[in-house]
Amino acid sequence: MSAAEPLAGWLGASGAEALPDCERQHGQSCVTGAHGACGSEIASRLITGEPDISRLLDRMEKRGWISRRRDVQDRRFVTARITPAGLETLAALDTPIVELHRRQFESLSGAELAQLTAVVEKLLV
Repeated sequence: MSAAEPLAGWLGASGAEALPDCERQHGQSCVTGAHGACGSEIASRLITGEPDISRLLDRMEKRGWISRRRDVQDRRFVTARITPAGLETLAALDTPIVELHRRQFESLSGAELAQLTAVVEKLLV
């Protein structure tokens, strides 16, 4: 699922056509894939530095939201994977985040959403 699909749902039909079909870039997607992700890959997708990512992953692992496994051939490489408890936590956040985004964007017209999307796309390139 692209980021545009849930956002289009949050914004309703008037905003759906203004949203691009782009890849999800938020933190949850970093560890929900079949293969997980290493800290540097997660850091590249977020606004924080890698030392902060290590501490973040430590806290998430302590809460049981992720598991980490060291690569047997290159012990410097550690992969983080989301756990069932982590998936439950993400699911519990879905509704509050949808409501937050709906409130944030509800005053924008379809044209304004298209303009905002274009500006954000330029910033991400």
